[in-house]
Amino acid sequence: MGTYAPYGYIKDPADHNHLLIDDKVAHVVREIFDLALAENGLAKIRKHINSQHVLCPAAYAAERGETGYERHFEDNEENRYIWSENSVRGILRSPIYAGNLAGYKRIAANMKSKKKTV
Repeated sequence: MGTYAPYGYIKDPADHNHLLIDDKVAHVVREIFDLALAENGLAKIRKHINSQHVLCPAAYAAERGETGYERHFEDNEENRYIWSENSVRGILRSPIYAGNLAGYKRIAANMKSKKKTV
């Protein structure tokens, strides 16, 4: 539904409304969920992923050619490998990783309006 696929997925070239598992980073997403199931907190999961020197979601998106992410890494190349707790939290809370569609989260009064309803 979105412009870009979430971390751990790629858009299907044959059907842009379908997601495929991205084998390059799927193991990271699985590891995050395994650590969470083992009752590890966000900070512990983040430290574990950081110790493995894995590209963070924004850096991986920039590497895939998605725009708007490079500005985060202009000053320090090492920032590409620093995961935040918000990144881990976003993956754990996202219904997409459970196989559910998560679209139309914000509803506008009409297509021309920029005002969002609560």
